[in-house]
Amino acid sequence: MATKLATLRSQLSGLRRRRASIRIGTALSVLTIVIVWSMLLAFVFDWSLMMSVSQRFVSLLVCVGVSVLVFRRLCWPYLSQSESLTDLALIVERQQQIDSDLVAALQFEGDQGAWGSKQLEDAVVDNVANIGGSLNVLEGVSYEMLVRRAILLTATILIVLGGVIVFPQHATSFLNRFFLGGAHYPTKTHIESIVINGETVFTDGEAVTDTIKIPFGQPLKFQVECLGIVPQTSKVILSSRTEGGAVTSEVGLEPIIEISQDAKAASYAGELGRLVDSVSYQVYAGDAWTDPLQIELVPLPNVSVDLNVEVPDYAASIEAERLSKLSSSKQTSTRQISVIEGSRVGLTVNCRNKSLIRAALVIDQSEFALTAEDEKKQIWKLQGDASPLAKVTEPIRYEVQVEDSDGLKLEVPIKGSIRLKSDRRPRVVAAMISRLVIPTAKPRIIYGATDDYGLSKLSVHFQIVRQDGVTEDVTRDLHVVGEEKQPTRALRGNYPLDLEPLKLVKGDEVKITLEAFDYRGTVEPKSNVSEALIVEITDREGILAGLLEADERSAEQLDEIIRRELGIRDK
Repeated sequence: MATKLATLRSQLSGLRRRRASIRIGTALSVLTIVIVWSMLLAFVFDWSLMMSVSQRFVSLLVCVGVSVLVFRRLCWPYLSQSESLTDLALIVERQQQIDSDLVAALQFEGDQGAWGSKQLEDAVVDNVANIGGSLNVLEGVSYEMLVRRAILLTATILIVLGGVIVFPQHATSFLNRFFLGGAHYPTKTHIESIVINGETVFTDGEAVTDTIKIPFGQPLKFQVECLGIVPQTSKVILSSRTEGGAVTSEVGLEPIIEISQDAKAASYAGELGRLVDSVSYQVYAGDAWTDPLQIELVPLPNVSVDLNVEVPDYAASIEAERLSKLSSSKQTSTRQISVIEGSRVGLTVNCRNKSLIRAALVIDQSEFALTAEDEKKQIWKLQGDASPLAKVTEPIRYEVQVEDSDGLKLEVPIKGSIRLKSDRRPRVVAAMISRLVIPTAKPRIIYGATDDYGLSKLSVHFQIVRQDGVTEDVTRDLHVVGEEKQPTRALRGNYPLDLEPLKLVKGDEVKITLEAFDYRGTVEPKSNVSEALIVEITDREGILAGLLEADERSAEQLDEIIRRELGIRDK
């Protein structure tokens, strides 16, 4: 609803907006000037000191802190100020040097004056309404402070714009660095690219990757390309952390092609012989440098090889007994083992530090793939019967090579050998008391046979040589050992040889040998024979003559022993 003082109220509202605009403009000008000059100061420090990221972070915090302080102390009082129409009426009265009719009229038109004389109130309101149109409420509004702040702000902006126009790359780099980026200020020398072991890690002034992985023990080959004013040499600084602190080393970079005086581009190369630890690196060329980047050492696979021997069934119990008696100090490396012929050797590869994508056994240039046994692919086993390890019949030299998830292989394949622990043939002996017998005698043959893993049979062979040169061969089994009695490792006894059925006569000769067969389960047994015993057929006179001859030989041997003991020599 229209009132008599509508014009005055409109003018006062306009005054309020004008004064608020001046306060806001002044406050924002002050805040902007402080922010810009604090950033200019930060630029000066950053450009002159080449501050690190942590230092730049502190600089950013200082700028923010100063801006907040200025806002609270200088700007907030302007922005928080609030003026009512009554406050503005008082200001106009003082500025126009009039009495308090403006304030009174505003109050009378409202509810504040309802207790007084109605005629007086209407008279005051009408009077103010009549002069309201001629009042210039904006008279005396001061723009001086806003103008001064605006001039200072304009000058600041012109200075900044001039710097940006003249040094655009510096401005761009500063903004990047101010907000903790990795940009560098322009330099006379520009590092264009860095290549490590054939992989580009830095190009166009920016790192392609912060970390490059290099296998343990490999050389580091650097190649750096520079533009602008190129130096004669460059360098790479490597840093690593140890328990004793930081350790640095330097790799010199020499130009690949001789650099002329007016050259605007150059390539450099250098090499570190062997990488044994993770390092950070920085490249320095002229007045240019790179931020620290990382070289992560990738360890080679840490592999162990276990051999599991399965001996043939016939030797299993004997080998178990033998191994139980061995002390741990007598056990040798599993890479070098001895096995019984016919044994099966199981091979397991265990990588302790990473997964494998391949593992292989190599024997005589033939490769046999292993199979992963676990989800992590760290345990691999040799499966099937295709390899010579399924049944070892001869000495074997082998190699094991693996490839891990990083594509790395062992520097030197794991090598080992499998020797044959020979299952020696049985040992058998035989003896007789006398070699001269009559045709009807029953001389006793004393015998004994042993084997490491068991005997299956013991036989005796007779070869009869008649006076007329005719020969006859006769074989008899003395012992046959069944499966249920294995292992039988020794056989001993005596065998009465009945000569009468052979119908021998004086002058005949009998050659006797014993043959022992070992036990090898389903494998063909091997045998060995004793030294031959020669039996001569004679009569009683021949036996007596043999005894006399034996007595004479015994007497000579006894006399020789006495002479040797007494030191008597033949004259």
